[in-house]
Amino acid sequence: MTLTLAALLARNVADEREIFAREAQYAADLMKQIADNPESAVVGGDLARLSQRVTELVRRAATIKASAEAVELMNVDSNPQEER
Repeated sequence: MTLTLAALLARNVADEREIFAREAQYAADLMKQIADNPESAVVGGDLARLSQRVTELVRRAATIKASAEAVELMNVDSNPQEER
């Protein structure tokens, strides 16, 4: 069962990394839009959205890291003869 759980968690990590990459690209595009139009009347709202995106990216990055470490530990536990 541990291998199945590890495989499921590994797939979840891969999915989260894909989502992270898309959201990071969106944040980069938004940052470029703000930089290109600093006098725009909507910059305040854009900055708030960018701040929210960055906060979400930080949360997602922490989740990915913790999940990837869990997968690594599950794989080590299931193969005790292998070294880290």
